[in-house]
Amino acid sequence: MRNLILNQTVAKDTAVLGENLFTLSTIQEASASESTQLFGLLVDGDADVNAIAPLLPRLNLIAVEFPKVVDGRGYSLAYLIRNRLKFTGELRAVGDFTRDQLFYLQRTGFNAMTLRSGEDAQAALAAFDTFTVCYQGSTDEPAPLFAKVVRHA
Repeated sequence: MRNLILNQTVAKDTAVLGENLFTLSTIQEASASESTQLFGLLVDGDADVNAIAPLLPRLNLIAVEFPKVVDGRGYSLAYLIRNRLKFTGELRAVGDFTRDQLFYLQRTGFNAMTLRSGEDAQAALAAFDTFTVCYQGSTDEPAPLFAKVVRHA
């Protein structure tokens, strides 16, 4: 399942990401009374996956911010969060990315993407069907294409 969130341009806006949203630097500010409450986490693509791991039981959302279209660190982080940490909650891409990147965001583990204001939702949904075959393995299909090919003698 994937979600497209429309007309939201500011990733740090709590109306976009939820009221209980923290960053790794502010998570220590959460009071002890909130220790069992679920919350969301906003991280940059260069966040340390080991710093996120102890927070997983309390996370229902991890939002990875893409500061520029050309910054691909968020893809790697999403892959690690899904595959190494086994996070099953909402993993949302926010920030600066284009329609052409939606397919790849999904492949690395994102199941929600915040579209920029003015983006066409129908065109964005069509982006998920851009490719029908993928050569390399990823979060959505771990086996690479060559491992699935049946060779006839």
